[in-house]
Amino acid sequence: MGIRTILVGAVSMAAGLLLATPSLAQQPVAGFHYEASERVGAEVRTAYRFDFQLLKTPDGGLTAVVIQAAKSDHGGPFVPAAVSAECRLAMHAPPGALAAVRLWPAPVGPDPLGPAFLDACAPAEVFYPLTDIMNVAIIPLAPKFGARGLRTPGETRPWPGLTAQFERFGRRFEEHVPGGTLTLVASSPGETTVDWRPEPADLTIEDHGPPPVRLHGVERWAFRVSFDPGDGMLRSAQATEDSIDVVVSMPGLPAERSPHVNLTRTVSISRADGAPSK
Repeated sequence: MGIRTILVGAVSMAAGLLLATPSLAQQPVAGFHYEASERVGAEVRTAYRFDFQLLKTPDGGLTAVVIQAAKSDHGGPFVPAAVSAECRLAMHAPPGALAAVRLWPAPVGPDPLGPAFLDACAPAEVFYPLTDIMNVAIIPLAPKFGARGLRTPGETRPWPGLTAQFERFGRRFEEHVPGGTLTLVASSPGETTVDWRPEPADLTIEDHGPPPVRLHGVERWAFRVSFDPGDGMLRSAQATEDSIDVVVSMPGLPAERSPHVNLTRTVSISRADGAPSK
């Protein structure tokens, strides 16, 4: 389902900065490999593999260039994303890539994950991984979290509540996060590691169908994120928890028969350019 996309919208709106068109005359920060899976019980429903670069912009922003993306359904083979030449152009892709997407400063407004973030032509295997990447990449950059102000291992700072909503692929997502904490795990001249943990969030997903289906429940998740303390650039990230518990309802289904579903996710982002995290 790509649940991580929900928080991205909240952080984007809170950032208070305008989206800038990605400049391709930039220098790559690093190459990365992303992997994620979504399970219901023991069954892997969806998995993603995704290679990308992070590039600095002259104004201090951050752009992700998508090199390749693939998706697996129900444990099957990974299938590369099918992206037309017209869609690549709409996603600002440089030669040899699928897309170039501005991550920071983040888009603002009523639809921060709409076309201002990524054109509607983007397939799920491009859109969903980018939202995970955006979430962790802006944790050290967004003043709201204060990541670079942490000094002593174990030091924790709270961050305020967030509300977000967006609509893509025939689904509407809405999530209310009461707040959360950021804790310094370790720090050295070359790398800082933090634990970013939202409080349990109220989650609603509406699938337009047919038939229309509504999922409502609670999400619990957290990330461990490592970054360069000098410029705040991402080095690695891993979900330390990601669990979603929802009740499924639909027209004509009695409430007492509504099934409960538990979905768990794994997410990891690592260096793929021969320069491992320190």
